[in-house]
Amino acid sequence: MIDERNGVRLRTPRTQGALAWAIFDEIGPFTTIKQALVIARERKLNENNIRTELCRWRKFYSVRI
Repeated sequence: MIDERNGVRLRTPRTQGALAWAIFDEIGPFTTIKQALVIARERKLNENNIRTELCRWRKFYSVRI
């Protein structure tokens, strides 16, 4: 069953969203877009997707910065 919190579903494994969330999980709860984009560029991920997914990741985990 797919986990859902705060109106956001956990990303399906092996998708672009899941790869983005893995970056945020590595960095931690105080992830900034700047930090995430550095890693995303190294991994050749879509930068616009990273921006969108960071907002969703924060909402899912109730992270407020």
